[in-house]
Amino acid sequence: MFKRTRVLIVDSDLHNLSRIYLSLIHKGYKVEASEDGQEIIPRIERFKPSIMIIHAQTRNLTAGIYSYLEQCRKNIILVKNAEEPVPFSSYRLQVVTMPADINFFDKKIREILGIVE
Repeated sequence: MFKRTRVLIVDSDLHNLSRIYLSLIHKGYKVEASEDGQEIIPRIERFKPSIMIIHAQTRNLTAGIYSYLEQCRKNIILVKNAEEPVPFSSYRLQVVTMPADINFFDKKIREILGIVE
């Protein structure tokens, strides 16, 4: 089931982005990544991810994009630093405070999807 799971990662920190991307690819997920918040809406519409991992500090995340995310009915894992506020709310929003172990994201995706090992 999870091998068909599509995950969109959005983070302007290329180190974090590539670590999460490679980890999830290795686990068998279909993954797309972007380092720019302006690309979120077109990528959602084209790639149709089941889950998104978005870093709150990604460049070009605007109020309009946050508004779209609140309404898009996708599972979102919002990654943030401890002192950052949560910039939007959604009933499918999960907030993760960094630092997080790289394997945490696979575990969190499985939890959201209800996949038991």
